[in-house]
Order: sequence, then structure tokens, then C-alpha cells
Amino acid sequence: EEHSPTRFFPIALKLSRDQQSALHIHEGLHRSLPLLVRENERVVTQLTLVLTSPETSHDSVALLASDLIPLHADRLSEEEHIKQPSNVGYVFRQFLSGDATSTYPIDRMHVIHSDLYPFGGKDAPFGFGIEASMVSRPGVTETGPLGLSAKSRVWSARGFDVGIFGALSLNVLSAEELKNSPFGRDVFTLGISMKKNLNRFYVENLISYTFEGKSNRTLGKIDYQYSYGGVWNAKIRSGARLGRIDVGGFAELNLAEYFRVNGGAFSTDLGRYRILALGPEVAYSEEEFTVGLGGRFLIDSTRGANFDYLGDLMGPGVAQGGIQLSASYLF
Repeated sequence: EEHSPTRFFPIALKLSRDQQSALHIHEGLHRSLPLLVRENERVVTQLTLVLTSPETSHDSVALLASDLIPLHADRLSEEEHIKQPSNVGYVFRQFLSGDATSTYPIDRMHVIHSDLYPFGGKDAPFGFGIEASMVSRPGVTETGPLGLSAKSRVWSARGFDVGIFGALSLNVLSAEELKNSPFGRDVFTLGISMKKNLNRFYVENLISYTFEGKSNRTLGKIDYQYSYGGVWNAKIRSGARLGRIDVGGFAELNLAEYFRVNGGAFSTDLGRYRILALGPEVAYSEEEFTVGLGGRFLIDSTRGANFDYLGDLMGPGVAQGGIQLSASYLF
């Protein structure tokens, strides 16, 4: 770990002065070199040998260091060195209705996802993701939206990572099935993420915008049109790193331009409204897999609005929020 203390045991007293100097330099290099190479024993050993050689010079050390340490290695953050950025996994979401009532209640959702990052290298990995979903309602299970996404890290320095992403949630219901669902629309989101990783702490800011859209639904002989305004989302994630376990949470604010429903003699316009949500996040990670548990709970909203009003099943979900279980294999 960077800047961590070093303990020397009594056996070190039996070393010669030159051996003790080499030991101190070796351990110091493990803590001072860029993260990309500080755990590489071959690199640390070769640098130790050249630094302790009686014939060493500034030029010889600089020449060897230029060969062993990649250019801009100090710009890469810890998260960037994960050897398996791609993943495939499963997510289970259980929604909570609370006191809210819905004419189209959804109890739970199952999602299978795959994210592949074949482009861009370590400095700026770029890849695409696919999500396939099923939704369960009282007495029936239906095909849910199809999610497509693209993500890229665009800048890394001093432990900060900045990335951009785009997500498209495509409705896959037929014309007949659309008559029964107010969520039958395509949802397009663009955003930027900023993350800082420390040894035992992480914090991330995300800002995104979801574009407006419409869907139609038929109840009896009356056709209803649902109009969803654009939504700004500001989210903060933070937590502690306890070995292989991350324990934290998030807070997010959805600020929507409007939500309108028109049909027959019925018409409503919520105007601009907000939805504030909080949620815990716990994850356990190994080199090749990660499992997580989290939740999203509605804390405050304008005039009784809930997540149904956003019309985005792949994003915030529905009703008053819910809990989520996830598992991913990394490669």
C-alpha cells in the first residue's frame, strides 16, 4: 500500500549493512512506484539491484526505469488495473409498492447482462453492454425491456477516473401487448461519471439526462397517452473498503420536466417534479467474480410522485423502490 509503514523483524539484524540498505530500498519501492508496477516483483528487484550497485549512476537508473515503467503509469487508478473489466451476470430486483397504488403493478424483475470491453486499452477502455429482462406481475410473467449501452473511460489522473456512458432501453412488446402497459416506450440516457478511489474509501458522482418519450395504453374502450418529460439525475455513491468487501450507499435526485396522462375525459399534468431516493450497497469481490446486495428507497417526492412516473424499468424501476441481488463473473 502507498505510504504504508514497514516492519523489520529481528532476523534483519543479522544482515550486513549493504543487505539492510537493499532491503529498505526494496520495501520502499513497493510503496512508492506507480500502482501499475509496484506489485511486480521482477520490476522491484531489478530496480533494487541497479540502485545498490557500486557502479550505478543516475543515467543507468533512469535508463532501466524507462524500460520497466510504462509511460503515464502514474496516471492509472486502481480500478483501471482490474485484469477482467468485462463481465457477465444476473440481477434480481424485488419492487416495493408501499402505500402507492398502480394500475400496472410489477412485483419483480430478472435481468441477464453482458458487458464487453475489447477496445481502448488500459488508459481508456471502451465497450458495449446488453441486458435482457423478464418482469413478473400478479399472475403473469412477461418479456421486459432490452437494454443496450456503451461506456468509456476518457480521463484518469491522481486517482480520479472520468467516464461517459449512454444507455438505450428498448421496448420489445408487440402492438397488442402495448395496449396493456404504460411502460411501452424507448428510453435513452446519456451521462458522465467521476470517481475517486482511495485505499479504504471511494466516492463517485454521476450526472445523467434521460430524454422525453411517450407511450399509449388502452383500458376498456379508452385510449390513454402517457407523456414523460426529460429527467435530470444527480447521484452520489460513497463507501468504505474493508478488504474484499465494499460497504456504502448512494443518494440520488431525479428532477423531471413533466408527467402527463390524457385519455377520454381524464387529463392530468404533474408539471416539474422531483423524486429523492437513498439506498445501501454491499459488495464482495474476488479476482473472477463479485456478488452484491443493494436497495433503492423513495424518501421524498413532489405531490405523491413515485418511480412509476419516470417510466424507466431498466433504470430506477417502479413503485416505491426495492431491493436488488446481483452476481457477476469477471473476465
